[in-house]
Amino acid sequence: MFSIVRYTMQVTNPNIEVTLVDSQDRPIRMHGIGNFNPTEGFTVDPYTQLEGPVWCSGSLATVTRSQFFHIERDCDQPALVPEISSDTFEVLEGYEGFHLHCSVETQADQTVTLTWDFPAETAPERNLDFYRINNDQEVVDSSTDGMIRHHSHFVLSTASLFDNGSYSCGAVTDYGTNWALVNITVLGSSELVSVGPPTLLPAEPSITLSANDSLRLECHGGFALEWKFPTAVTSRVQETWHICGRCNVHERHQSTIVVENPQEADSGLFKCIYSKHLEHQNNATMTSISVVVDIPESVN
Repeated sequence: MFSIVRYTMQVTNPNIEVTLVDSQDRPIRMHGIGNFNPTEGFTVDPYTQLEGPVWCSGSLATVTRSQFFHIERDCDQPALVPEISSDTFEVLEGYEGFHLHCSVETQADQTVTLTWDFPAETAPERNLDFYRINNDQEVVDSSTDGMIRHHSHFVLSTASLFDNGSYSCGAVTDYGTNWALVNITVLGSSELVSVGPPTLLPAEPSITLSANDSLRLECHGGFALEWKFPTAVTSRVQETWHICGRCNVHERHQSTIVVENPQEADSGLFKCIYSKHLEHQNNATMTSISVVVDIPESVN
C-alpha cells in the first residue's frame, strides 16, 4: 500500500471535516480509499484508479482550506492476483476428475469476486452434474484493518476430452480483473500406450531382501504414475514424485517409493502403472517387479 502520510493536513479541531476532492471540488468517493486519520492521512490501496491532481480539503463551518497533492501510481505495487493450485494435472477420460483451488487475500472492506473460465464452459454436451463451484472466505487478520482470504473451489468429478485445456481463475474488482491459470491434460486410454510402458529401477524381474534391508523402487514414465503393491506394506510406503520438464517424453514423470525394514508379509508384486482404471493388457501401461523378503527365523 502507499498512503498520503507526509502531507497530512494539520488538524487541531476534531470537528473539521476532511475530504479528498478533485479539480472540480467534487468529493472523491472511491473504493480503496480509507477514512481520514489525523496522524496518517488518507490510506489508498494501490489497486485504485486514483491518479493525478487531488486536493485534501478541510472544512469547518464556512471556512475551507485545501492542500494540493499529485498522485502517481506505483507500477511496482503488487496487483490483486489470485493463486491457483490443482490436486493433479493429468486425468483419464471417463474415469478421473480433479479439484482446483483459487484464493486471494484482500482488506476486509475490499470487494472481490472469484470467477472461473474453463474449456467446457459453453460445451452443450457437458454433464452439469459433474461440475461444482463453491466459494467461501476466512478472516486471516482480525485487527481493525483486517484481511480476508477469499476461496473458490472448482471440482470436476469425471473429465471428458473437451475438458482438456487451461482453467483460469479471475479476481474481479471494481477496477478490473486479474487472472491465474493452470493447465489440465485429459488423456484418452489410447494415449497411455503411445509412449510405451513405464521404466522401473532396479531393472530386474525380481529382487530378494534380507533383514535390515530397505526397499527402494524408482519408476519413470511419460504420464502420471501410480503404484500397486501388497496390502501389508500400504501404511509404510513413502512416496516422492516430480515432473522433469527437460527429460524426454518417456521419462517426464518420476516416482520413487521407499519401504524401511520390510517384513516377510510385504513380499509380492510391485507394479508401476499409468492408471489404476485400466486392465494393463500386454504390459503396455505397466511394469512390475517381484519382491521377496526373506528373514531367517532367528532374526524375527
